[in-house]
Amino acid sequence: MQSEIIIELWGVATCRRYQRMRRAVLEGAQRLGVNVRLEEINDAGRLARVNPLHLPQLRMGDRVLARGNPPSTDAVARWLTES
Repeated sequence: MQSEIIIELWGVATCRRYQRMRRAVLEGAQRLGVNVRLEEINDAGRLARVNPLHLPQLRMGDRVLARGNPPSTDAVARWLTES
């Protein structure tokens, strides 16, 4: 059975950059055939702990992969193969 990679996406779901970041993760995972669980952190209480200038934010484990500007699908695919 293939293991699942957990990725957290922090931010406001209505933000365009958030949506582009979300799409890049899903497309990168689909391209590689990798099983990804995307946990979307939209709770105001949890988001308050993060500098708003650093949102949206993409995390894998303790590692911040991207913040602010969405990564390309190719970058996400590369991170998924490295994990």
